[in-house]
Amino acid sequence: PKKSPIEIGKCVKPVRNKDDPTLCLDAYTEYMEIVKALEKEHIRIYTDGGRHVGNDSTGYGIRIIQHDNGSETILRQASEGLGNTSVSEAELTAVYDALFWLHQEFKPKIPPIHIFTDSTYTLNASASHLYKQKHYYIVQESQNIAYQIRAENNLIPIVIHYVPSHIEHTILGLRRTGNYYADKLATEGVLKSTIQDNEKRLHNKFIREKILNETIDLMESIETKLDIFNEPDSPPTASVVDDLGACVYANRDPSLRGVP
Repeated sequence: PKKSPIEIGKCVKPVRNKDDPTLCLDAYTEYMEIVKALEKEHIRIYTDGGRHVGNDSTGYGIRIIQHDNGSETILRQASEGLGNTSVSEAELTAVYDALFWLHQEFKPKIPPIHIFTDSTYTLNASASHLYKQKHYYIVQESQNIAYQIRAENNLIPIVIHYVPSHIEHTILGLRRTGNYYADKLATEGVLKSTIQDNEKRLHNKFIREKILNETIDLMESIETKLDIFNEPDSPPTASVVDDLGACVYANRDPSLRGVP
C-alpha cells in the first residue's frame, strides 16, 4: 500500500506518574530536544481534544506556530465544539482542521510541518492505512490534504510526534508547551459545544462515510475479481482508495469543505 503522507517522528516517552517532578522534567527535556532539532524554518501544530463528563459534549483546540530562524509567530489559535462524540474523534478532527487551514490560508510556500499530540491513538491513526479502522473518514481526509500540501510544496515532510500532556504542571518556572495551550483551547471548545454542532457533525459524517464505504466496496470487488493477493485473508490495498479519496475530496459538495 502507498505510504501515508503523515509519518511518525521522534516521540517523548510516556509519563506514568505526572505527580513525579523528576519524570515530568525528563519528559519536558526530551520534548525540548525534539523541538530544537527541527528545521530552522518549520510549522508546529499542537492539537488536543476534550469531553465534558456530565453531558458528553466534546470539542478540540488548535495552536499553530511558525518558526523562522529563531523567531516564532502564532498563526492560529482555535477552539471548536463537536457535540456528542468521542475524544478520539475530537483529537483527529483537530489534526484535520489544522491541515485544512494551512492548505487554504498559508502563503506562499508551506515549510515542513510537525504535529504534536498527547494522544497515542491520534499518533498511530494519522500515519496508518488501515482504512477500516474507526473514524477512518477523518483520517482519510487529513491524509488527502497532506498529500496535496506535500505535492504543492516540494514534498515537505509532515511529521507527527507524541508528547505527554501536563508535563510542565508540577514544576514551577517551566515554559508552557504548545500542548498546554491546545488543552486549554480544547476545554473552551467543549464549553462551546451545542446540539447544532452535534447535528452538523453527524450529517457530515454520514455523507463522508457513505462515499468512502462505496469507494472501498468498489475497490474490494475489483481486487477480488483480479485475485491479486497471495493469501485469501490478506486485506485489500489502500493505494487506489487514496487516489479516489483525493478525487472525492476535490469534487464533493463545496459546503462540506473545511467542516470537521
